[in-house]
Amino acid sequence: DAIMMYLEDFVDGNKFFKLAQQVTAKKPIILLKPGTSSEAKKAISSHTGSIAQDSKIVKTALTQSGCLQVETVEELFDITKLLSWQPALRGNNIAVVTNAGGVGIQTVDDLERNGLNVTTLDKATEKELASELPKEANIHNPIDVLGDALADRYKEVLNTVMEDKNVDGILVILTPQQVTQSLLTARYVNEIADAHQKTVVTSFVGGESIEDAVALLAQEKIPQFDYPNDAARALGLTWIWAKRKSNVEKITEGQHKFPTIVNSALKGSKRNHMVDLKLAQSIFIKHDLPLLPSVVSDDLEVLEQGARNMNYPVVLKLVHPGLIHKTEFKAVRLDIKDKKELDEQYRELKKIAAKAKLNGAKYEVQPFIKDKLELIIGIKKDEDQILELKGRKYIKNKGFGHFLIFGAGGIYAEVYEDVSLRMFPLNEYEIREMISETKVSKILRGARGKSYNEKGVVEFLLKLNELIAKNNNIREVDINPLFVSENNVYIADLKLFA
Repeated sequence: DAIMMYLEDFVDGNKFFKLAQQVTAKKPIILLKPGTSSEAKKAISSHTGSIAQDSKIVKTALTQSGCLQVETVEELFDITKLLSWQPALRGNNIAVVTNAGGVGIQTVDDLERNGLNVTTLDKATEKELASELPKEANIHNPIDVLGDALADRYKEVLNTVMEDKNVDGILVILTPQQVTQSLLTARYVNEIADAHQKTVVTSFVGGESIEDAVALLAQEKIPQFDYPNDAARALGLTWIWAKRKSNVEKITEGQHKFPTIVNSALKGSKRNHMVDLKLAQSIFIKHDLPLLPSVVSDDLEVLEQGARNMNYPVVLKLVHPGLIHKTEFKAVRLDIKDKKELDEQYRELKKIAAKAKLNGAKYEVQPFIKDKLELIIGIKKDEDQILELKGRKYIKNKGFGHFLIFGAGGIYAEVYEDVSLRMFPLNEYEIREMISETKVSKILRGARGKSYNEKGVVEFLLKLNELIAKNNNIREVDINPLFVSENNVYIADLKLFA
């Protein structure tokens, strides 16, 4: 019914990813992957001889392949029991039935935090509950049956809530009080769960006083959690699995349509080096990826002609393979309004290049775009781990492949850290899902009367998908910023590493 794994090492990350995608379309994989702390990484290295991979990359690959990554051994067993013993959630609408009001309120926060909705009950359900419960009880979700509730009161309420079309799953909370019938309540929970196809979990809290009830729940395959927050976490993960299973066709549709080839233009490039800007631009143009008009030269007259053709105002940049963050060197000059100002800025940038010993530096002129949204688009290849032995190199572990990074761009990209990650290949559904995970997506889709070309961004990322599929030897791409206006999408700054 479910696959439970403890895994320290990926011998072939990309192969695992593809296999996991196939498996999780049918059944869940619950996986515990240690190695996020520096000490754990050392322990793995001494245990398996492997180098621990970047935890962000591992998490992205596992999530995207449909695996449920857990953080503790206890969670590993809890989630496996829940997915093996109970029907899958059809939606994220949860009802809470409790005999302790305070615990019920806290549980609402726990459920919402884990992507679940503490649903509004149908009016007919609330009317029925009002007839079953004392006046002091709460008939709204979370339903408080009060501390003097006997097993029969739980039974009546659970039968009523089970029939509510707004409810996909029920969390039953019981705290032992003087009159509480925990064992009989557990029996009723099991009978009602067996009679319906809805997810039911319990959190009977109370140590020794509820041992018999907890034993019965385990025997009858009702997932029991010591605390409601653990139940909320487990339900949240199973909802992730249920959503993926229902969207599996959208996730896998149209992903593998491009043959992998090596672009001959990059064959002569040094490994781990930035590719010449003109060559990088030519590769992107070939794949119909829109570049902001650009003239690159070390000749002032050529730059002046380019600025005239673009119509002032323009931007002037210093370009050199050793220059990664231009703004830190004051190597980007904005809103240059005429030839005189261009000449002045050119001379200033030449001084910066000489002082920094940027031999062979060039200069780039581009139009100055005022009204635009700035995004960051990054591509990074999770490289194979190479072992060197007696002067020969061997592949020890194969990496996961290429990852796409999308988020808020510009000079404060690293401060905002508003990014989302995905593994290639991607389709339109996954790209839109990825965009939605970022805060900048709200601005992209229109905020405070501004609107930007979201459709153009999606098309741009689909073309990037094709670029990577056809150029497997690209190691890294940095597009920051990508300019998005109301109608257009342009690469304003491009770095490509082979």
